[in-house]
Amino acid sequence: FFFSLTVREDKEPGDVMARIGELYGMFRGLIADIIERGARKGSFRVEGSSELEAALVMASMAGILVNQFLNEKAPYD
Repeated sequence: FFFSLTVREDKEPGDVMARIGELYGMFRGLIADIIERGARKGSFRVEGSSELEAALVMASMAGILVNQFLNEKAPYD
């Protein structure tokens, strides 16, 4: 559902898309903060910026979600 909303060719996103964008940005920011704190403590090794690493995590999670919708059985269980 969210994926179909994001790929539509609407010129102006509606309230739903604006809210999804806000929540996505907030969640990505939280992940970036976790990565940054872990890097400062020495728990994580960050190759790039924490923002880029968080974007990679978010993209991976979106891919897993799409995979779950497309496959009847969950390969990650």
